[in-house]
Amino acid sequence: MCASTLNFSSKLGGSIKLIDQNAEDFDMQMSLKLEGIGALLGIEDDFAKVVSLIPGGPAEKSKEIFADDKIVSIKQYGEKDKVEVKFIKKIKQANNSTKIELAICLVKKTPMETILQKSTELGVSKIIPIVSERTEVKDLNYERARKIVIEATEQSNQLNPPEISEVKKLKDFLKNLDSSTKLLFADVNSQTILKNDNIKKGEALSILIGPEGDFSPAERESILTVPDVKSFTISKNILRSDTAVITAISLVNFVYFNS
Repeated sequence: MCASTLNFSSKLGGSIKLIDQNAEDFDMQMSLKLEGIGALLGIEDDFAKVVSLIPGGPAEKSKEIFADDKIVSIKQYGEKDKVEVKFIKKIKQANNSTKIELAICLVKKTPMETILQKSTELGVSKIIPIVSERTEVKDLNYERARKIVIEATEQSNQLNPPEISEVKKLKDFLKNLDSSTKLLFADVNSQTILKNDNIKKGEALSILIGPEGDFSPAERESILTVPDVKSFTISKNILRSDTAVITAISLVNFVYFNS
């Protein structure tokens, strides 16, 4: 784990709140108040970042927090103005420049939360909730979803949580698929083994996974008409959606980036 928590005692005026991923949620006055623990903050990629440490201050003396560390949260509590600072050290960047997107048909709450968590841990850059003919769930709790991916980003030592797009109908997703994105269709009817066909520079990979009852024949036909789509198998068994997501992303990572 690269996430750490430090506790300081400091005379800080006013309240200190949790720093959300959105820059607008960051109280700019906080950067001045944090002088009390000997750290000056700035904003980078929507994260609060330690710009510098004040020589001789509590933060420097702790030998635990350094310039360029990313702040996850800051909380003030108690009558003596104790401050808890949670931060991430040396955020790990992805080893490849190719982005992996997950287009997943919505499922019930528990498996959907697992999908959000595990796909984030496995490094997807974007999650696209899809509604198909056989999708029972039609919407997504974005506040809860965002919380899950932010926590999973911290847990897996990554810098940026994946973008969560608006819910899209399958036909709209296929129609608006970017020309620089290669569609990888995890098809339960396919027997084709996924192979690395050399990704073009700047090309993204979008993994499409259907609902629990699979896509309808008409939907599957429309998917297979997408230019350069790759239909591939992920298992000889029928998998639950959350298991299918973990399997498919792991397979794509292995085939394209470790082979």
